Amino acid sequence: MPQRNELEVPFTELVLVCNKCEGARKGPSASDIRKGLKKRLGKPKSLRVLEVECLALCPDDGVALCVARASGQGFETRVIRSTPDLDALAAALAREQGAR
Repeated sequence: MPQRNELEVPFTELVLVCNKCEGARKGPSASDIRKGLKKRLGKPKSLRVLEVECLALCPDDGVALCVARASGQGFETRVIRSTPDLDALAAALAREQGAR
């Protein structure tokens, strides 16, 4: 019987935060974004926030991130430039978590 190469994971959303240019760009650091989301959302089992090497998407004034969904809805990209941007992302993710 062939070996199955797929894994079942406990999360349905994955937030990838670029940390390549940390310190070289304006805006919050990737670790500040990760910690800020965890502070605002708690630690829901259906969400993972990971810092990644480079998304090659960051503008000069912020940090790019990608929210990937296992539900087949694809993914979205955002730029976090300030605390209000982070608050808006956390609110959107909280709504999605609550809708499950």
